[in-house]
Amino acid sequence: MSFKREFDPEDRISHLSDDVLISILSHLPMRVAATTSLLSRRWGNVWTFLPRLEFDASNTILKIKNQTLGSNRTLSSKSLRDFIDSEKVRFVNMVNHFVELYSLPVTEEFRICFDLNRRHKQDIDKWVKLCPRSLGLPSYILLTSLVLKCIDVSDDVIENFVSNSPFLECLCVQPPTLVHVRVVGPSLHLRSLEISGCSSLKSLQLHATNLLSFKYFGPEIEIPFENVPNLTALCIKDYAYPPPILKLPRVLTFFPQLHKLSLAIDDVKISWKN
Repeated sequence: MSFKREFDPEDRISHLSDDVLISILSHLPMRVAATTSLLSRRWGNVWTFLPRLEFDASNTILKIKNQTLGSNRTLSSKSLRDFIDSEKVRFVNMVNHFVELYSLPVTEEFRICFDLNRRHKQDIDKWVKLCPRSLGLPSYILLTSLVLKCIDVSDDVIENFVSNSPFLECLCVQPPTLVHVRVVGPSLHLRSLEISGCSSLKSLQLHATNLLSFKYFGPEIEIPFENVPNLTALCIKDYAYPPPILKLPRVLTFFPQLHKLSLAIDDVKISWKN
C-alpha cells in the first residue's frame, strides 16, 4: 500500500507513514475519518484502508423526536414519519457510498447500528456479504463473533452462518422471524450463545459440545440440554423450558460443572452461583 506523498513541507503529520496515519484515523468515527480525504491528495484514500467499518447512528431517531418535541414546530405524525424515513435513506446511501470506496478485501469488523426495516432488506443483504472471506474459502469462515439484532432473517441464514463459520465463538440472535433454529456442526467452536426476542420460535436443535454460556429469553420450547455437556453458565428468562422449576433437578444433572444459573419466571428471579 502506497499513497502519493504531496504535502506542505510544514505539515508534519503528512510526513508520517501510511500505517501511522491509518492508526490515527482508526480512532475517529467513520464519517469523520472519511472527511480527511479533503485535506490533501496525501490523505485522499488513507481512510479506505481502515481495518474496521463502523456506522453507529443508533441515537439519530431518538434525537429527531426529542428535537421535534422540544422545538416550537408542530409536525404531524405523517410529516415526522416522512422525515425519519428520509434520514434512513441518507444513512443507507452513506453506508453504501463508503462500502463502494472501501479498499481492503477483508475487514476485521463490520458494524452497523441504525433503525432500519424490511424496506432496506436488499441493502442489508449486500452488507452481510461483506463479512470476512478469503479467496477459495466459504463465505464467513473467518467470523469469530456474530450479533443479529432487530432484523428479519430466516432460519436458513442462521444455519448458513453457523455451518460456514468453524471459528465462530460468540453468537447472539434476536430476529423475531426465526421459527426452527439449528445450531449444529461437527467442528463448532461456539463458546457463547444467546437467543432472545424470537417470539415465533417453535424448536431449537442444539449440538455444541464446546458451549460454555447459554442465554435463552423466549417462548415455551424444549431445549436439548444433553447436547451441551460443558455448560458453565445458564440463563433462562420468562416462559421458557416449561415448567423450569419442576424440571430443574433433571436439567442440573446435565451440567455437573455449572457455576452460574439464572431463572426468571413470571416476575420471580432465581439466581445461583457455585
